[in-house]
Amino acid sequence: MLEAIDINDIHPYQYVESMQSILEIIYKLEKDLCEVAGMDNFSLKQAAGAHGEFAGLLVIAKYFESIKQKKQK
Repeated sequence: MLEAIDINDIHPYQYVESMQSILEIIYKLEKDLCEVAGMDNFSLKQAAGAHGEFAGLLVIAKYFESIKQKKQK
């Protein structure tokens, strides 16, 4: 399926109807990454700078919350 799609030719304002193949690939990739990583959700958004650091801290905080480990100094 990827051979039929040149990701570099995708335009941000392209009609959604013409994007179903790439949207399906992105959806399946997110679900597969969740399964492999053992996470409930996965983001393919670029995370750089302060935004990326904050996103990483949120993931770490949720992990420690999930294993019920309290904050330590």
